[in-house]
Amino acid sequence: MAMLALGDAFVFLLFAVLGLAHHRQPITADRIVHAALPFALAWFAIAPLAGAFRSPTVDAPKQALWRVPLCSLLCGVVGLSLRSWLWRRPPVLSFALVALLMTMVLLTAWRVAFAIVFQRSIQREKICP
Repeated sequence: MAMLALGDAFVFLLFAVLGLAHHRQPITADRIVHAALPFALAWFAIAPLAGAFRSPTVDAPKQALWRVPLCSLLCGVVGLSLRSWLWRRPPVLSFALVALLMTMVLLTAWRVAFAIVFQRSIQREKICP
C-alpha cells in the first residue's frame, strides 16, 4: 500500500502546483506545503479510519468510484478547517468549493486507476500463478 500512499501524496502536490500555476503564483516548496499540507494531513489522518486503504475501496474500481469521493469530501472539510486554523483565516467560499472539487476529482481518478491496475494484477496471478 506504500504505492497507494505515494500516489495520494502526489495528488496533493499536484493540487497545490495546479492551484499556484492557475493563480500565477511562484511554485516554491513553501507555497506548495502551505497549499497542500492541511489537506494531506486530513487525508492521511482520516482516510485510513474511513476505509480508504482497505478492500473494496483499494481493489474494486466501482467501489472506489463512490467511496473515494465520499471520503475525500469528509477529509476535505477537515482539511479546510485545519487550513483555516493553521493560517488563521477563514476559507473563501470559492476556494473551498474548488479545493473540495479538485481534490475529490484528482483523488478519485488516481484511486480508480490504481484499483483497475490492482484488480488486473490479481486476475493475472490467478491465471498464471
